[in-house]
Amino acid sequence: MRAGLYATVDGRTYRARTAPGSPVVGLVVHGDDAAPPDFVWDDRMGGHWHRRVTRSECSRLFRVLTSAWWRVFPVLVHSIDGPWAHVDYAPDGYPAPGPRDGRGRFLEPPLPPEPGAGWRGSVPAVELSRHVEWVQELPLETVDRWPDPVFPALGDGPATAR
Repeated sequence: MRAGLYATVDGRTYRARTAPGSPVVGLVVHGDDAAPPDFVWDDRMGGHWHRRVTRSECSRLFRVLTSAWWRVFPVLVHSIDGPWAHVDYAPDGYPAPGPRDGRGRFLEPPLPPEPGAGWRGSVPAVELSRHVEWVQELPLETVDRWPDPVFPALGDGPATAR
């Protein structure tokens, strides 16, 4: 399953971190596998390999918008970092309303205390099911802002569930 930003460099697609106006793209590879060329190890966030490239080195920049189910909750998956999926749950639609936890770690979120209350947190990615991905191409040149995301509907949609 994929969710979040991705960049293609030298024919390989990586998780990416960047902002619309930034000329730099951070490439990320999670896991203890051998280092990809020119990547360095970082112990933060459970450990990952990273490399900074310029946008001109990228042949493609895109965002994957993903909906899924976590236990009995329909969620939007914002990104996946190693074993963690960062998700929003909003019973009355998206984006999720309500307060955000600074660390965003709700491994066992309670049912919303009132109608319209939602939550944002991190859950084990292996516990997500019935996910649907949509790919949105992003401009390679620096821009003031990216197009607004069109979040996928939960359940069925124009993309193939993976």
